[in-house]
Amino acid sequence: MDYNIQQEVIEELQPYLTGLETVHTPIWIYDIDYYRIPWANHSARSLWLTESLTELGSRDFQDGMPEAIQLLLKNYQQDFIAGKHHSAWWTVRPKGVKKEVYCNFSGIRCKDRMLMLCEGIIDRETMETQSHLASGETLASLYHHDGGFSNSNENFARQFGLTIGHIQDLLGKDFDVQQSLKKLKETPLINFEKAINIRSHQVWYDFEVRLVPSNLQILVSQRNIDARKQQELKTQHLIEHDGLTGLKNRLGMLNSMQLLIEKNIPFSIYFIDLDGFKTVNDTMGHQTGDALLKNIANNIKAGLDADALVARLAGDEFCVLDKSLSNLQQEKVARIILAAVKNSGKLINLSTEIKTGASIGIASYPIDAKNTDTLLSYADSAMYRAKQSGKNRWSQFQPFMYVEIQRKLTLKRMIIQALENDEFILHYHPVIDNANRTIMGVEALIRWNSPDLGIVMPDEFIPIAEESGLMPEVGLWIMSTALQQLADWQKQLEHRLDLCLNISGSQLNECFVDQLQERLDHYQISPHQLWLELNESTFTINLNHIEKKLNQLSQMGIRIMIDDFGTGYSSLAYLHRLTIHGVKIDRSFIQSLEQSLTIVQATKSMCDSMELKIIAEGVETQEQRQGLSSLGIHWQQGFFYARPMAADKLTDSWFKIECNEGHTYALHKSLTS
Repeated sequence: MDYNIQQEVIEELQPYLTGLETVHTPIWIYDIDYYRIPWANHSARSLWLTESLTELGSRDFQDGMPEAIQLLLKNYQQDFIAGKHHSAWWTVRPKGVKKEVYCNFSGIRCKDRMLMLCEGIIDRETMETQSHLASGETLASLYHHDGGFSNSNENFARQFGLTIGHIQDLLGKDFDVQQSLKKLKETPLINFEKAINIRSHQVWYDFEVRLVPSNLQILVSQRNIDARKQQELKTQHLIEHDGLTGLKNRLGMLNSMQLLIEKNIPFSIYFIDLDGFKTVNDTMGHQTGDALLKNIANNIKAGLDADALVARLAGDEFCVLDKSLSNLQQEKVARIILAAVKNSGKLINLSTEIKTGASIGIASYPIDAKNTDTLLSYADSAMYRAKQSGKNRWSQFQPFMYVEIQRKLTLKRMIIQALENDEFILHYHPVIDNANRTIMGVEALIRWNSPDLGIVMPDEFIPIAEESGLMPEVGLWIMSTALQQLADWQKQLEHRLDLCLNISGSQLNECFVDQLQERLDHYQISPHQLWLELNESTFTINLNHIEKKLNQLSQMGIRIMIDDFGTGYSSLAYLHRLTIHGVKIDRSFIQSLEQSLTIVQATKSMCDSMELKIIAEGVETQEQRQGLSSLGIHWQQGFFYARPMAADKLTDSWFKIECNEGHTYALHKSLTS
């Protein structure tokens, strides 16, 4: 490097560099364009075995540097311009002495150029006992346009030796070189996670594939993520399985169905509801009921073929996924299930055998429906027909089972009238900070008292509003009414009150953010007082669109929470990709807290590591309250504290509620009385 250029860098960045000179951590600047180090602090000069900046700046690091590393650094430079940073193990050779240093790399601008600021966190010799850091090392390899191997860095060579002759040897036969080249001409980066076989076992890597435009070579950089991936898979297993029986849960079943649908593989599902199970729980206790459920689960699984999938959806509901399609095959499977349930009533701790039976509804893909929700709905409808026909039998879904559909059409028509006639009202469900015995906020919940139909539950009309495209209009009414009520409360209260609103994916249209901002301004509500709760299924609609809207809302100061966490189309990737500030654990896990303890603990640990708030909903007993508090989950909501109530009831009590244990929870005190 020309000495004048080195001096220019030092003079330009002097105000920034002065404070770094005496820092114990080695810090240096690498000029990617000139392959030189124009500046290094005292610790870094020691690392590079020199006391002279002039001597260090004269070293040409391009000499002997593999082409793959040169290209990788050029890509780093583009990432720095985009505001990104990197961390990796890096091999350096000061005066021929090999050293491996774990570094943080970020960009630092000098006039019109982007340089690389390097921070040497620790050398491998010092940290050889902490091998978990080694999972962050970067392996880089370069391939010709036909996929043939060109060269690599030492990390890659040390891991793979001479076993890689073609890019498909690394990425698998399904990696299409020509298609990837075509894609890389349109986008700068292909990023994916993949498990590859290394010495007879699988290791997970995060891959970044880039194109070198000058000679159409392919640069692949990879980072070992096996420890993190194994933890994710373990957590995903917990999320997809029932804690009591060990079977797949509702989410696991839905995901399995979706995989078969995506591959266009026909199958049937058997929706199973136990007959009279509530009586067992009520008369013999939940311990006996749990033992019976486990017996039934084991017997159903043992009676079916190995490739049949058995799941426990909730409570006393099970589901079987099987590739049987003909009436004869379905009858055979149904009889096996009924026999398995019937033979499950003999328990070790009971002298008498429990009489057990089940009602089964059957629906098939693609004959009856072509998506998971409709299939389950049709199988559920068929199950109710079997139950109405005398129980302990099965029923195959038939097109004439459309009574419920007719009611849906009626409700759709009347939802429109309800909006016009102001038939909806809001109730508010307090969210408790159990650690401080205070009310931190309220969740707004819609209610419908129809003059013609009577009380219509939200679980019935909200899905219909969603399906018929009316949810944006219903949601706008909820938003306006709740924010107006919050504004009225805030005029009377001296302490801040947060508001939680449930939002569906269909509401997050192009107008939503503007509509919300307009109402926040109108009612003079701080965005920081607002939580928006989204169900996990929201993220399956259009993830890119949802991500954009959540980013906009977050930038406004609004916080986002995933509702019913663990029951929908959950993917841990959503938590990493989307702007999320908290999760609300679904009530099903709280109701069976003892059986779901591992899942709840895993969720709490995950939220702590990601700095997410966590709320437990559906708290109904003192034992649940105490169990959650012992896990450090203090934000709670449920009938144990209070039921959803009209706004005037909260106002009249000045936000003081007395729960079942006798403790009072309040917002502190109001400005006026």
